[in-house]
Amino acid sequence: MVNRIFYILFFIAIPQLISAQSMEWLCHPGRFSDIGYMGYDLFKVKDDDTGKWGVVSNAGKVVIEAKYDSITVFTEERALLLDRSGDMILGILDRNGRLIKSCKEGQLFTTRYPYYKEGYLSYRAANGLCGYINSSGKTAIDARFYLAAPFQDGIAVVQYADDGSYGLINKSGGSAIISDTRYKFLSSVVDGFLFALNPSSRGGDLLRIMKLNGNQLEAVKRLESKMFVDISDDFTYILSQNGHHYYIDDQWRICGANYRLQLPYQIVDEELFVIEDSEVISKQSTRNGLQITYKGQPILEHIFDDVRTYEGCYAIVRAKDKSVGILRLNPSAGIEIIEPVQVFDFYHNPLQEESSFKSKDIDPDQYIEVDTNIENIDPEQLKCYINEGGYLRYAPLKLHNGVWKLHIPYFCPDTEFGNIISKKIDIAITYDGLDWMHRMITLSSKHEKGYEVELTGNNLTDENGYAKISIVVKSINGSPAGQTRIDISGYDTVYMSGDTETIPIDVYVPEGESKTLEYTVTVSEPGCPVIRQSLRLTVTNPVKEKSVEDIILI
Repeated sequence: MVNRIFYILFFIAIPQLISAQSMEWLCHPGRFSDIGYMGYDLFKVKDDDTGKWGVVSNAGKVVIEAKYDSITVFTEERALLLDRSGDMILGILDRNGRLIKSCKEGQLFTTRYPYYKEGYLSYRAANGLCGYINSSGKTAIDARFYLAAPFQDGIAVVQYADDGSYGLINKSGGSAIISDTRYKFLSSVVDGFLFALNPSSRGGDLLRIMKLNGNQLEAVKRLESKMFVDISDDFTYILSQNGHHYYIDDQWRICGANYRLQLPYQIVDEELFVIEDSEVISKQSTRNGLQITYKGQPILEHIFDDVRTYEGCYAIVRAKDKSVGILRLNPSAGIEIIEPVQVFDFYHNPLQEESSFKSKDIDPDQYIEVDTNIENIDPEQLKCYINEGGYLRYAPLKLHNGVWKLHIPYFCPDTEFGNIISKKIDIAITYDGLDWMHRMITLSSKHEKGYEVELTGNNLTDENGYAKISIVVKSINGSPAGQTRIDISGYDTVYMSGDTETIPIDVYVPEGESKTLEYTVTVSEPGCPVIRQSLRLTVTNPVKEKSVEDIILI
């Protein structure tokens, strides 16, 4: 039977709030071999057995089965499902993880820039020609170009299939410039400026910086003249005869040169790939690894090998065993431990020996009961312990009339009765397998006498001259968890085996005499003040009246 340690009112303490926020598993480690954040509260996950990728929502549910070789991140609310090469497009996802277009194998391929830009995705058809599809996955501009660069401010660079010249088109697919010039190269337009290459009338080629003004290209600055200029085989730079290189990025923009060139524009892109967000939840290094923090303060005691945080609410973590999982911030979840306002009375040492636990979660027989408030957390996943120098004693949560209460197996040793001791204790809390947090609360306690000691029996002997008396040691409240020792002056030590220990004592008193019996009884229990009591009893063996038969015999 569970025995609660009784208490009396003593002072007012301040409730201790344990975290108004918590981290909880969205996806447990070991479920997938690799995880990446795609944006829009979706994660791409890799199946360990097949090596294929799928998509999981922020509720931990699979929205796309793991059957694809590659999945891009989201750009403009769209992501691509790709084959093993990363070139063939197998499908297009919207921001909810829904498949808005399923592509037959060999129908669509990526270009150098495999992402949506301004609502259009440039693609390459099976015949090698390029075109554009819109955000619904439908063809917006037919595949009729050797090159189709991403749109920039509504204008895209293309290379025409009929003669190999370059031009600019608008989103309807028509030419964006009026010109008879057949350009050997045009870069993408940035802030109205671009680089243009065309044959020079004086021989060689002419490379200039130009400005798009309406539907006309106007020369701004000449860079190369009477020099042969060509595009590299991998389309990453153009090379002038004089050794000048002009670098081309994956959006077909000139992004620099191998000499001191002042670009006419500044390339500023929104972050294409999802980057870590460290303003709300972040990470800090510890001696043993990385710890997750909330607004700069540790929110988890758990240590990981790697942590990546996103959107102020997600963390992709890699555990010590290299398994990877997803944690999610629950800002309204937590457990409030209300610091007691009482002084707790100890009648006995309620704690079992450490060896009897063997690291198991054993409910304590005696405990201090502390009120708690639990919000948005499954109490069955919560486990609380008292941390005593690294040794953890289980403190179970129990439901009493709809209120969760913490049963703390707490004990504070002392050598004096009535001496009030206030002590901070460390409560270690785990949640769903995580080392969730450590918090300190103050408990106040004092020791009260735990045993009654008395001498029982008659003060007269029996007919044989023996007095039948006993020393009785009885527990006042509850049962001791450890071993209680009873020492009686003139007798061997006795150990209690229950709530009451009766020690019989036989004393012989000669006829017609009296004997005063005096005993000092010492009751000692580990961690408790010693009870020492003196007992006294006078026993008489009265003179017996002689019968007629006894007189005749005499």
